[in-house]
Amino acid sequence: MEMTEEDVKLMVMYSCEYLNSAIIAINNTMAMNSNNTMIHSQLLIQREQMEANLKRFETFKKNII
Repeated sequence: MEMTEEDVKLMVMYSCEYLNSAIIAINNTMAMNSNNTMIHSQLLIQREQMEANLKRFETFKKNII
């Protein structure tokens, strides 16, 4: 089955929403584990990667919508 332009738009929008939710969850977890530096640093790396992916998806979304 071939993906339509509308399918791609929806996929990008859902990806942006998912990444935003994941970043919020990471921020909340970091706040609860601020005294555990190992967990904190791992979450920080994950958040930075998700923020970079979100930026790419947001740019892509602007170009297709």
